[in-house]
Amino acid sequence: MKKIFVFMLAIVIVSSLILAGCAAPSAPSQKLGTADVIDFKFSYHMPAPSSPGQAFKKWSDKVEEACNGKIKITHYSAQTLAKQSDQLDAVMSGLADIALLATGAFPGRFPLSELVQLPMLYPNAEVSAKVNADLLEKYAASREYKDLKLLWVFAMPPRGIINRNPIETMEDWKGQKLRIEGKYENMMVERMGGSGVYMSPMDLYSSIERGVVDGVIFQWDGALVYGIEKVTKYRTEAQFLCRGMPIVMNKAKWESLPPDIQQKFNEIGGVSYSTEAGVAADELNIKRRQELVDYDKQAGNPGIYELPEAEMARWKAEAKIVQDTWAADCDKLGLPGTDMLNDALSLTAKYSQ
Repeated sequence: MKKIFVFMLAIVIVSSLILAGCAAPSAPSQKLGTADVIDFKFSYHMPAPSSPGQAFKKWSDKVEEACNGKIKITHYSAQTLAKQSDQLDAVMSGLADIALLATGAFPGRFPLSELVQLPMLYPNAEVSAKVNADLLEKYAASREYKDLKLLWVFAMPPRGIINRNPIETMEDWKGQKLRIEGKYENMMVERMGGSGVYMSPMDLYSSIERGVVDGVIFQWDGALVYGIEKVTKYRTEAQFLCRGMPIVMNKAKWESLPPDIQQKFNEIGGVSYSTEAGVAADELNIKRRQELVDYDKQAGNPGIYELPEAEMARWKAEAKIVQDTWAADCDKLGLPGTDMLNDALSLTAKYSQ
């Protein structure tokens, strides 16, 4: 009887092993599927809750869905992978596969792309996105991004002035120190009578609190995301600029991708997605404006000061000088600055109708 029991037990064990062996192929198949997923590290300096952060998440979700699970984009927001001034090195070296470039943070590296930083050129993020995505592809992609893959351009909503002191006229700028980002934004601030201090937005709160700067030229969303409303009192609505920032991919990474994956990135990018993100940024900025109004009312701060047309005309005259200076600077380098600016003005008028 004991021998029969041992014999039967052996049959059960062998049968179990055989069944396990038959099921074995499913495990390698699952591992193979995981190995086939292409990973991307997306680095940017803005916090995830900001309007750029929200746009990036929506974009990556759309691309992942379009690629049917073949790719995964992991976000490294708020400088967790690289600082703002190191994003270019990060994506060129492969530390990041995708990165957001604030072109003003890289003096002399992206002269044509400084178009996206020019003051008082665009009325909103939607128009800025359409114009910048179109013109960077036309003029800069083969020059300034030849060692990268230009994916799309994120355009910020119109920026106002968020400051510790009131700025309602050109004369009020005298002695004011504002955080800036790039050569031509600084030029505009200096023409207005102030002085610019370059720094990452991540350092803004403490810098204003300590008096290193008096304020910043920012969209309303940015003021609330970085907590700037708590260390400032005055706001001026002036449509000062709609900064644009290109999203780029490491060139070797791009060239390693299968054609079908490249196609999906191209489809969910360019002017099309830049415009979609711009519209969403404008809508969020309107919402954030009201939140700022509510905060100021509760805190006993003055309301948002809207620049009168006559004063706006004075500021725009200074902005036009800065725009023309940028074009001339590019022309001197043998680049089509004047042509690009003329196209920008023409397209802005077209898309603003």
